[in-house]
Amino acid sequence: MEKLNLIELIFQEIRAETLTGNIEEKQREKAVESLMDDYRSDKELTAFTSLDNEAFYEA
Repeated sequence: MEKLNLIELIFQEIRAETLTGNIEEKQREKAVESLMDDYRSDKELTAFTSLDNEAFYEA
């Protein structure tokens, strides 16, 4: 009976972690959607991307 209780607790924990992960993923998706227009229109937010094709040399 103890093994069954342990397995049940493990499944509950997995279920809780999955639900939490789904909520966090949806929050990240909403944040991306809300900021996407800013990244498309505000050149200051993407100024450093012009350096993407430059060679990088560590000092």
